[in-house]
Amino acid sequence: MLTADSLWGKWIKKYLLKKRSFWAVKSNSQMGSWMWRKMLKLRDIAKDFYKMEIGNGRHISFWYDCWSVRGVMFDLLGERGIIDLGIRKEATLEEAIMNLRRRRRHRSDILQEVERILDSVRSNIQGERDDVSNWKRRSGFGGAFSTNETWMMIRETNVQCDWSRGVGLQKQLPNLHLQPGWL
Repeated sequence: MLTADSLWGKWIKKYLLKKRSFWAVKSNSQMGSWMWRKMLKLRDIAKDFYKMEIGNGRHISFWYDCWSVRGVMFDLLGERGIIDLGIRKEATLEEAIMNLRRRRRHRSDILQEVERILDSVRSNIQGERDDVSNWKRRSGFGGAFSTNETWMMIRETNVQCDWSRGVGLQKQLPNLHLQPGWL
């Protein structure tokens, strides 16, 4: 859905996102199906599993995608960061680094650090290479999403109960009276 490689992903980008970032859509949106609204509510969990690898920066949201070592810029700087940096809310990473805005001297150390990150990205950007979506796996971030691995990483695992087999046996043979300590 985030890469829009599938027909469903393209439909979502056109009719539900409307040139906005998936991460920027309001959680209480009434657009889309109940499943879409449920996905919006689960974004905080999903955010930890998704990173962008910078290629040309054309398909990376400057404010809402995780492309920096500092994480998502909007989470780091908030609404005020948009004003302080002078980068519009819908900007791609390419727009942000190619913007002819003057580099500001900020009083805040975090804003100075973001300016240094932008300078570093500006010098390392690769215009001919596409951006790559990376998904968290057990072995680290990789290009392919795995539903199974993601489920195994987010679910809580418990030790199997020793008495669970006895419960199944009791259901199968209801007239069997188990003695304490039989299992």
